[in-house]
Amino acid sequence: MTDTAVIAEDSLLYLDHVSVSFDGFKALNNLSLVLQPGEMRAIIGPNGAGKTTMMDVITGKTRPDDGDVVFDGRVDLC
Repeated sequence: MTDTAVIAEDSLLYLDHVSVSFDGFKALNNLSLVLQPGEMRAIIGPNGAGKTTMMDVITGKTRPDDGDVVFDGRVDLC
């Protein structure tokens, strides 16, 4: 098993090199995020930074153009 697979398996939420574009505009460009069980994060940024797009990818509303999204080490959300 690769190091990446171990990290994804041990994490609650794993985003690796996620990119999303809308009509040529890159809303997310190579986003990576690892959230461990019991960990809490706040995502902040200006309008247009990609916060909503990131949440849409995590919830399955938007499919990423590239990258991996894994929940609970086993559910591929892509």
